[in-house]
Amino acid sequence: MNPEQKAKILRDEINKANKLYYIDNNPHMSDQEWDKKFHELILIEKKFPEIKTPDSPTQRVGASPAKGFKEHKHLLPMLSLGNAFNEIQIKDWYQRVLKLLEVQNIDLVCELKIDGLAVSIFYENGILTKAATRGDGIIGEEVTENVKTIRSIPLAIIGPYPEKIEIRGEVFLPLSKFKELNAKREEKGLETYVNPRNSASGSLRQLDSSVTSKRPLDMFFYSLGYTNENSYLSSHWESLNMIKNWGCKINDLSQKVNSLEEIFEIIKNIEKIRSDLDYAIDGLVIKVDSLHYQNILGHVGREPRWAIAYKFPAEKQETTLRKININVGRTGAITPWADLEPVVIDGVTISKATLHNREEIIRKDLREGDRVIVQRAGDVIPQIVKISKNNIRNNSSQSFIFPRKCPSCDSNLINDEQNAITRCINYSCPDQIIRTIEHFASKVAMNIEGFGKKIIEEFYKSKIIYNISDIYDIKNKKNQILTLNNMGEKKFTNLVNSINNSYHQPLEKLIFGLGILGVGSEASEWLARKFKSIKNLMSATENELLEIDGIGEIVAQSIIKYFHIEENQILLEQLISIGINPLYSEQYIDNNNAFYDKNFVITGKFESFSRLELENKIKYLGGKITSSVSKNTNFIIVGDSPGSKLNNAKKLNINIVNEYEILSMLEIEEK
Repeated sequence: MNPEQKAKILRDEINKANKLYYIDNNPHMSDQEWDKKFHELILIEKKFPEIKTPDSPTQRVGASPAKGFKEHKHLLPMLSLGNAFNEIQIKDWYQRVLKLLEVQNIDLVCELKIDGLAVSIFYENGILTKAATRGDGIIGEEVTENVKTIRSIPLAIIGPYPEKIEIRGEVFLPLSKFKELNAKREEKGLETYVNPRNSASGSLRQLDSSVTSKRPLDMFFYSLGYTNENSYLSSHWESLNMIKNWGCKINDLSQKVNSLEEIFEIIKNIEKIRSDLDYAIDGLVIKVDSLHYQNILGHVGREPRWAIAYKFPAEKQETTLRKININVGRTGAITPWADLEPVVIDGVTISKATLHNREEIIRKDLREGDRVIVQRAGDVIPQIVKISKNNIRNNSSQSFIFPRKCPSCDSNLINDEQNAITRCINYSCPDQIIRTIEHFASKVAMNIEGFGKKIIEEFYKSKIIYNISDIYDIKNKKNQILTLNNMGEKKFTNLVNSINNSYHQPLEKLIFGLGILGVGSEASEWLARKFKSIKNLMSATENELLEIDGIGEIVAQSIIKYFHIEENQILLEQLISIGINPLYSEQYIDNNNAFYDKNFVITGKFESFSRLELENKIKYLGGKITSSVSKNTNFIIVGDSPGSKLNNAKKLNINIVNEYEILSMLEIEEK
């Protein structure tokens, strides 16, 4: 048998095994056997590169980093879906469709709305040739090499098939894999991902496809896009089955129906099993089945008339409030949180929930031992909605008494009635010190990678560090540090290297890292630009501070107060003496990035960042923030409850970017 024949047999066997494992969920080959065959194929193709084919499973290995993503103009727009939030809105949509079509009844297809990233994949003569993100629906980004690393996406489809075909779907990160990924990041002291959708988007939009190859992404195909041979298909349901026959993975919970009653029954059934699924969903997509009817109905703006997305209400679960705990923040703010009996919501195990403040506990009359209703606000942040109607209190049940003394240092607490905050004002409070160090080392401040909360707590308890300046003496405490749990030679070396790198952080990062009350990342930039050095800022007067547009009286007084505290003066003198004394210089901005010289409008509320933080990041990359939408606006960034600005943007055909898309854009540019 010659090498070409042997390679073909190996490719066929491996591709068949991949399909059975990743698509059919019916593995027939052991991991050891797969590894052996894959390694053998690599060796043959390496020795005889002329026999390598585009559909070879070896082509899934990530390529070298790209310089940037190419734009891809969709041959057919990737439309957005209108939303329905209840049965009445679904009925209204259905009646409008019947009226426009002038019929009494139609077939519909119901599909789960996967919470991931929409992509379009092109096959020519059965071979995967291109892949692109949805982008704004008109123009996306080419992510071909990254998509090739996803094992549930076939590099070659099974015939018969059109010469040219575009198949669309949703890339996602399974919930089980998301949990594993965050656990590994937490172990390394890295910031965890907010949700599976965000991490899937960030993974797919890596410039280095070898990074993507290490992320366990998956995909469901859900529709045909462009094809040069579509006359033989009459319905969407037919196209789904055709896609499946080509060897592409579709969601098996898709159903064809012909009545509203069936739709409502499906919604009820899906809501029951939602928490058992290994992927996040946020609703149900309802489509007119007939392709002929779809063409008649067309679309309004970028929303098709022939489809609608029903959005699930935030999933709620009942559990037990085991204990009300108190957290001490870096500014001394006392925040209560709930220790819950673990409960699964949207595929995520929830054991903690924020209680915001003392007034929140009183308003809801929450007590330890209560049965409570919990949900994830915005499908992200766990919160207690209310006490369950099934709750039964015994005689031992007592109202929670908010502490009068700090649980960390036993100092008397004060009530900031104006801001509804209870605060510890002892600057030697252990919890405040730990969180101050954590903030100083964070990515948005001095960016000391691998120096997360757990390590900081262990170092503090072991008397290795007492304040921020002690970070820079860690390199001299190697022997002591290596005796600690989970701290080996390599981890120590990486930490020291990361600490050394922080010497080169700009002045605004240092100012932000100090954690001055009321001084966020944007205010830090303003202060750095005005005073040029930390020494100048230390001696700044209130009048000088008030000259800065955006700095008000309260923040100015907070800055003055910070630099008048003796402990802070000593800290800064220590930092300066060891070389942490950056001078302000105008930031060099790469004018090739996606933000440079572009006009942005921000509207709505966001889960992952504040408006101010987002504005600052965009400005840092050379973008401009404007308050109103105009023909000069390049992008509008839309959160929850966007208001009239979004409507104005649609009229002017402005690029619309949601929270997850802007996070992905920022992740790319901040690399």
